[in-house]
Amino acid sequence: MVHEQVVHGAVAGSRREAGEGHARLTALLVGLVWAEVLWAAAQHARGDVSPGIMALGGLGAQLMFCAFEALVAAMVWRAQDRPVTWSALFTRVLAASACEAFAVAIVTGHISMARPLALLLCGMRASTGTWITSGFGRAFAAMGLLTLVRIMLSAHAQARLARVPLVRGLWVVGSLHLAARLVMWWGSDLLQGRSFQP
Repeated sequence: MVHEQVVHGAVAGSRREAGEGHARLTALLVGLVWAEVLWAAAQHARGDVSPGIMALGGLGAQLMFCAFEALVAAMVWRAQDRPVTWSALFTRVLAASACEAFAVAIVTGHISMARPLALLLCGMRASTGTWITSGFGRAFAAMGLLTLVRIMLSAHAQARLARVPLVRGLWVVGSLHLAARLVMWWGSDLLQGRSFQP
């Protein structure tokens, strides 16, 4: 009986290690995709900064954003008595951000497609117009199908890590995403000298 428990524990441990290895490899590959997408976008950007510096800065910003998202998610899961490590969350969040990299490639013209399909996948940020002048517009311009897929992938991965139903993972990830958009909306309006007061 004890021998079976030891064998079962060893098998479960090796599966967990293999799963973490796959997650790290996936995150590394997505990081390389981000580097390529940002390099291509920087090549077409006009400015005094070299494309390499722009791409490196963009990649650093993306990694920091994913790291912060993983940190906040880890705190939320711990508050629910579901301790999940930051490193495990970081690799999953970065892997899910592949959807965002795809959207950036579409918006910057690296991937060409019909305008209606681009709008469906990427939201209004794929529009060529300059209508996004309000804080609300800036905060929610990226709400397209790819953003929803990213939320779903991240929720699925986090729910598995926390060993909770997918619905609970969707609740956590969706709430954090909405909170980030609201902060962006509020911050953007404040920077433009606007407030919620009449």
